[in-house]
Amino acid sequence: METSELNQKAVLYVLAGRDNYGKATVNAGIEISVRWENKQAEVLDSQGTLVGTDTVVYVDRDVTIGSVLWLGKLINLPSVPTELKEVISYQKIPDVKNRAFRRKLLCMKYSDSLPTIA
Repeated sequence: METSELNQKAVLYVLAGRDNYGKATVNAGIEISVRWENKQAEVLDSQGTLVGTDTVVYVDRDVTIGSVLWLGKLINLPSVPTELKEVISYQKIPDVKNRAFRRKLLCMKYSDSLPTIA
């Protein structure tokens, strides 16, 4: 996918790991270019369970499953962001010559509070 098609901005919180209680921790948010589409799909999660997703996001970089996204610019990020999405599936699709990749994320609604920032 050409990066010129990524005309929207989102804040990405990359999954950093888990705390002592098994709760996710994320790195500080960074602004990235995306193409955000509200589409429903079904996918197998990491445990092999069929889950529904409600958002497809195209990005310009590899993204860890479990990371969290918020649609909008970092400068506009509210102190308590809502409409957070968790990355459930990541696909890296090569072009015919295997030189460029389309990176596609399938996401589902996340709680309205961010995980702990590492």
